[in-house]
Amino acid sequence: MLILHLFGVIVIITLTCAFLKWIYDHVRIHYYISKIPGPKGYFLLGNLFDLVHKDERLFRKLRQWGLEFYPIYRAGVCSETSANMVGAEDIEQIISSTQHSSKSEIYRILENWLGTGLLTSAGAKWQHRRKILTPAFHFNILQQFIQVFNGETEKLVETYYKLLEDRQEVSIDVTSTITQFTLCTINETSMGIKLDFHDEENKNYKQAVYEIGQLFLERLLRPWLWRDIFYYFLTKNGLREKKLVKMLHKYTNKVINEKSKKFEPFEVDRDNCYSRRKNMALLDILLNEKFTNGNIDDEGIREEVDTFMFEGHDTTSMGISLGLMALANNPEIQLMIREEMTHVLGDNFSRPSYEELMELKYTERCIKEILRLYPSVPFISRMLSDDMITKSGYKLPKKTIVNIHIFDLHRSPKFWDNPDKFDPDRFLPENVQKRHPFAYLPFSAGPRNCIGQRFAILEFKAVLCGILKNFKFVEIDTPETMDFIPDIVLRPKRGVLVKIVRRN
Repeated sequence: MLILHLFGVIVIITLTCAFLKWIYDHVRIHYYISKIPGPKGYFLLGNLFDLVHKDERLFRKLRQWGLEFYPIYRAGVCSETSANMVGAEDIEQIISSTQHSSKSEIYRILENWLGTGLLTSAGAKWQHRRKILTPAFHFNILQQFIQVFNGETEKLVETYYKLLEDRQEVSIDVTSTITQFTLCTINETSMGIKLDFHDEENKNYKQAVYEIGQLFLERLLRPWLWRDIFYYFLTKNGLREKKLVKMLHKYTNKVINEKSKKFEPFEVDRDNCYSRRKNMALLDILLNEKFTNGNIDDEGIREEVDTFMFEGHDTTSMGISLGLMALANNPEIQLMIREEMTHVLGDNFSRPSYEELMELKYTERCIKEILRLYPSVPFISRMLSDDMITKSGYKLPKKTIVNIHIFDLHRSPKFWDNPDKFDPDRFLPENVQKRHPFAYLPFSAGPRNCIGQRFAILEFKAVLCGILKNFKFVEIDTPETMDFIPDIVLRPKRGVLVKIVRRN
């Protein structure tokens, strides 16, 4: 009895100490964050009435705050307060640091599906996984992926011809067809299997990926739903997410198990290069690590495959879709891209090689400008591992959530003349050298930069080659009429409408 009493006392003391530590950390963060300029909030509620919206009103409000309070501002809801950076000098301190590389609490909402893979992990686990995965994006592997890009581009072209039927032109929302293209591409390059959307299981997988993204958005904008014990057991969305995650994990595990049964380990050279292997997928590299070195287990493999699926299909889909809208609004740019492709590729538009894609310098500058105006990931978020003082002169305590607003950074008049104008020449070497190195972050930068950025650029080039050979894109939506909703990925409110015109 005495032992139980002592145990109860110890539990109460431990919980009390943990609660007092939580109070101390939050009071300290609030004390210093309150010294940073920002929008007026309400007692206990903070900026709840501004941040509770999940439509274009919140997106516009964040853009307004970024301009008004440049280079840093505070904002928060209830007990959760964050520092929000839009200036390159402050952002560099976070992005370039190995000390502040931990993702913030926001990313925990992804862990039920993605676990702690490359996107969400930190410390030694992140370093270990990064080391395993880096060879998967060696140029020898990327060269093999080109045939996947080309094959899926041909299917996309066929889809557009079917939509046209006998007509010369048709108006469509391109996000659906482009998302199907990127999902098929990512599925084949990550798992080595082709998606057939006539198959019921594949259709369910595609729908589940889309639906879980919507649930993430709902939860992201409501900090009171961030606590798992409340969200997963007491909310309709939480229960639905659990069912979707079960379905997604079942699909991935099935592919991993089938591949594992037939898998034969192979050797890599001393540079950890897979150049002698053909038709490699990310899953092959992960399985090889499992069977030859024991560096990763089945759960870890699933984490990374799911992470690559999540990061690689939706972000690229939005980038390409908005890129087509940008080119539709700049027909002279579209023409110059096609002229470069004709010069480099000749009649080989539909099947460009790796070397030919690398020669498309003007096209690459256009892609970079698309990603400046429409960064696929409009913000990233970190949690400070220690106290720091920003270049703008504010002290940020340990455990502060820092949101880095890439969308605002990319349109800051401080770094970009006439920032809303589409101008690929911003990325001529001589112009890049004049600019702050952290003024452009479509793939982040520093130690946690996007491991798949070369993959994304090559995929973007390949799909442009195929569709610009066959079609011209004419504006319907314009940058002025385009509304975005707040999300982990830059997402248009009503899709992306363009007119597809058959080339003679």
